[in-house]
Amino acid sequence: MSGRDRRSVGELLAECDLSTRGLLINPDALDAAAMVRAWPEVVQAAHELLGALPTAQRVIRPGEGGADLTVERLHLMATAIDTNLRHRDWPGEGPADDMLLTVAGNLMRAHDLVHRHLRGTSTPAPAVVADATAARTRVLHTLYVGSHAIALAVRAQVRDVQVRDARARPDGVSARQRRTQLTALRFVLTRLAAFEQVAGAEVYRYFPVATKGEHREAPAPDRLRTALAGWDVEAHRTLAAAPSMANLTELTRVQTTALAVTRVVLHAAAVHHAIDPHMHQAHLEPSLTAAESAWGTLHGTLRDLTGHAHRAVHPHLRTAGAELVHALSELVLDGTAVADPDTIAARTDLTAAARTLTGALESPHQSSLLLLDAALDPRTRVNARGAHHLLTRLVAVPGAGVLASPLDAWVDPADLTACRDVAPPAPIREAITRQIHTVGGTSQALAAASTAVTTPPIAAVPDASTRTPPQVARSLHLTGPAPQRAAGHVPR
Repeated sequence: MSGRDRRSVGELLAECDLSTRGLLINPDALDAAAMVRAWPEVVQAAHELLGALPTAQRVIRPGEGGADLTVERLHLMATAIDTNLRHRDWPGEGPADDMLLTVAGNLMRAHDLVHRHLRGTSTPAPAVVADATAARTRVLHTLYVGSHAIALAVRAQVRDVQVRDARARPDGVSARQRRTQLTALRFVLTRLAAFEQVAGAEVYRYFPVATKGEHREAPAPDRLRTALAGWDVEAHRTLAAAPSMANLTELTRVQTTALAVTRVVLHAAAVHHAIDPHMHQAHLEPSLTAAESAWGTLHGTLRDLTGHAHRAVHPHLRTAGAELVHALSELVLDGTAVADPDTIAARTDLTAAARTLTGALESPHQSSLLLLDAALDPRTRVNARGAHHLLTRLVAVPGAGVLASPLDAWVDPADLTACRDVAPPAPIREAITRQIHTVGGTSQALAAASTAVTTPPIAAVPDASTRTPPQVARSLHLTGPAPQRAAGHVPR
C-alpha cells in the first residue's frame, strides 16, 4: 500500500525542475528517441498548467482557459515537431523516457490541484499573483532545461550515426536508413534550438528572482516522521520484489540527498543547542560527511551502469522518495538557496526534528544490506557501455582485478556496439560490492555516532575511597553557614 501524495504545487514543480537538471548529469546515457517521444506530453501538460494560473490581468476560473503567448508558441512548436516526425521512420514506435513521463505526470497533478482549489475571484490578491508567477517561472525553466537535455541527446546520436556511416559498420542498418535517420535528427535539432531560444529568453527575465514569491506553508508536524517511515517500508518492499538497477539507483540517490539535507538540519540544531554542539562537531558531523560521500560515490557508479531499457523506477518507490526529499527540503530551502540556521529554527521545532532524524540514521545501514543482496541478484543487468567505461577506469586501480588484454574483452563488442544490457562482469560486481561494503561501514559508524549524540550523559558515581563519610558530612553541615530566612519573615 502506497502512502498518500502530500506534495504541494510548488514541490511538484521543484521536482520537475530538479528532474530535468538531473538529465544533464550524464548526457551520454540519454536516449534521444525515447526523450523525443515523451517531449510532446511534457509540453502539453505544461501548457495546460500555465493556462490555469492567474495573472495580475486575469483570473482563470475552473473550466476556462487562458492565453500565455510564450507558452502558446512553445506548445505550437512542440506540436509541429511531433506532427512532422509521425511521417518519418525516426524515432518510430518504442518506449518513452521514464524521467520525462514522470515530469509530465507531476505537471498534470499540479494542474489538477490548481484547478481544484483555485477560487474564482475577479481580482487576484498580490500574493496569489506572485505565487503564480513563481510557478510559471519554474515550469518555463523546466521546459528550457528539458529541451536542452534532449538537444544534447540528439546531437550525440547524430555523431554516432555519422561515425557508423563513415566506418560502414555492419549494424544491420542500411546506408539509406542512416541517411533518413540523420535527416530526422537534424530536423529535431533545428526545431529544438528555436524552442530553447524562446523558452530561454523568458527564463532569463525572471529566474530565479521570481521564485522568491512562492507561497510557503508551515511544515506539518508529522510529515517528516511519516515520510521517513514510508520510505523505509517502500525501500524494503521494492528491493525484495524488483532488485533492478533503476531501483538501486533511485534508492542511493534519495539516501544521498536525505543525508545531505539531514546534515544541514542537524547543524542548525547544534547551533541552537537542540543537540550537544561538541558531540555533533566531534562525532556526528564527520560521520554524516563520510556516509554522504560513500552513498554519493555508489550512486554515481550505479547510475552510469543503468541502461535505457532498465531506467523505469517502481512508482511507489519514486513517490516515497520524492515525499521524503520534499519533507526535508521544506525545512532547509529558501528559494534556490540553503536557509540559515535561524530560518530553519523559525520553521520547525529543531529538538523534535533532530530527535526524528537521528533516530532514522540507523536506516542507511539497513539499506546497505538490502543493496548488497540486490546487487548480487542473478537478475541484475548493467549497461554494456557503462560497464566498459568503468572497466577502463578500473584498469589503473591496483588490486581491482582488471587486466588490460588485447585478446580477451570483459564486454562483448557486439553488446557494446548495440548498447545492450548485460550481466555484470566479475570486476564490475566486485567493484560494486566493495563500494556497498564502504557504504555499510560508514553507515554503521553514523548510526553509532547518532546514538552517542542522543544518549544523555550518565552521572559519574564517586569511588568509595573518595566518598565523604556521613559523620563528616554532618559536621560540615553543622559548621556551615546558617540557612537564610525567607524575606518578610519576622522571628518571634
